[in-house]
Amino acid sequence: MKILVIPDIHGKFEDAFSVINEHKDHVDKVVVLGDYVDGYEQGLDNDSLVNDFWMLCEMARKEPDKFCLCLGNHDMSYISSGRDAIYCSRHHGDMTNYYREMFRDNLDILNVVYLIDGCLFSHAGVTMDFYKRVVGQFSKLNSKKRLSPDNERKWESLNVNPFNPETLNFIMHYDFNSRKNGISYFDLMGDDVYGNSDDASCVWVRPWALFEAKNWPPRIKCQVVGHTRIGLGAFKSGSRCLIVVDSNDDKERKGALLDTTLIDEIPWKEVTHRGRKKPQNIDEWLEAFLK
Repeated sequence: MKILVIPDIHGKFEDAFSVINEHKDHVDKVVVLGDYVDGYEQGLDNDSLVNDFWMLCEMARKEPDKFCLCLGNHDMSYISSGRDAIYCSRHHGDMTNYYREMFRDNLDILNVVYLIDGCLFSHAGVTMDFYKRVVGQFSKLNSKKRLSPDNERKWESLNVNPFNPETLNFIMHYDFNSRKNGISYFDLMGDDVYGNSDDASCVWVRPWALFEAKNWPPRIKCQVVGHTRIGLGAFKSGSRCLIVVDSNDDKERKGALLDTTLIDEIPWKEVTHRGRKKPQNIDEWLEAFLK
């Protein structure tokens, strides 16, 4: 299966639309990895951003079998209005209600994770520690007595063990729809504010933590993520394969083409743990693992 992956947008919808229009008729899927808001350019027009986001959503609605739209940590910071919003750079508190309603109005086509032909797509990556933590919390705090009959049947139909990405999507949608404010399950950064924790959220976790995590979701070929600005790269440690597509150049966000039938032919760069302290930024991560 041929997949076009669009990295973190951060307001640069013109770049995203250019790449999508160039390739979408020649691929099976278009996966967008989120972070639609909080642009790197200071003069970002918020009205234009919202209009462009709606345009992307309309494209997804016209071709629902082709488009997969993920939410990122910058998007989630407005949805949740929880504690972790303060850790998102360029966060605009005055836009919280505006953006939250924008995402709420399009929640039917937004998810946090997709499993496509054995490849797991999310904004930052999924560890089983995070998955089990979220499922456990949801099961405990939202017993069947608190779910509507329809949601109860949906929850019972999900194979929550050992891993089902639709479980995370269900929890995110239920969480967003069932409250106005507060901390969501996807605010969880884990034990480290930078995301260097193996129980960090799938919109927060960093590559270091993904490779160091005790367990990955089972039976997947690779994970495909954005979030960490190291440019396009394919990294491998043992049986764990990670493709990072977020741009390290704010002026250019091209995306990447992935053929899931050719995963084994990708020139993976081996990643090894050098016994150093947990990296606190991208430069330290590169120094510790990619030499």
